[in-house]
Amino acid sequence: MKLLRDGLFIAAMIASGSALFGASPAPVDTLAKLSLEWVNTRAETVRAEADWNGQRELLLSTVKAFEERAHELEVKRDLLKSKTAADREELQDLEIENQRLAEQFKKLETKLKSFDDRLAQLRGQLPPRLSLALDLPLRSLADLKLPPAERMELTITALNRCIQFNRSISFGEEIVVIPGEPKSKLMQTVYWGLSHGYAYDATASKAWFGAPTPEGWKWEPCIESEPAIHELIATFGDKAEPKYVAVPAAAGPMDQTIMTR
Repeated sequence: MKLLRDGLFIAAMIASGSALFGASPAPVDTLAKLSLEWVNTRAETVRAEADWNGQRELLLSTVKAFEERAHELEVKRDLLKSKTAADREELQDLEIENQRLAEQFKKLETKLKSFDDRLAQLRGQLPPRLSLALDLPLRSLADLKLPPAERMELTITALNRCIQFNRSISFGEEIVVIPGEPKSKLMQTVYWGLSHGYAYDATASKAWFGAPTPEGWKWEPCIESEPAIHELIATFGDKAEPKYVAVPAAAGPMDQTIMTR
């Protein structure tokens, strides 16, 4: 305040001196205005300093409170980190294990897809009855967007059917396509697992021997063994008494026979 009073006093003295000595009014007015502006500026500065001094303690106390709060949070953070160190280490181990399993699963999926492709290629060499039974799962496996879980389930289903078929002797009636014949016929068939099978046309009294070849499943006429194959078919159809029948087998040359009941 003393500085303001001094400033006002100086401005007044300048104005009075100018009047006494007959100074030009224009420079005097300019000097008076500059003095007043300086006084006002200085007054504003003093007020700002007073306001700052009033807020300074509050700001300092606020900063201190924040620092104490930050320190408390750091202590809690360190305590929490120490308590969860074992859990975080376990989670890291699980993440590594999950990554390893994901890589193995990816390899398994690739192998599974390759196996499905191989199974589709070998389908033509399967007994026709089994090939027809596998039509739905194999067509589903051809879908490249099939989820791995469903692919695994369908693949296992197809394999189980092949295994069950290979472990049994299957008898029944089915439509058989014979090479060279004008049309397919309904025949009685017997399959010895996946190795070979027999087809008999009761109307024409003709028999065929079937076995897998590199070109697929193939039926060949079996003229010499027609009576034996007819007897075999009749036995499985419960139309003849069980007895030993000599029929061709796929275990060796076509003329090799197997005794079966």
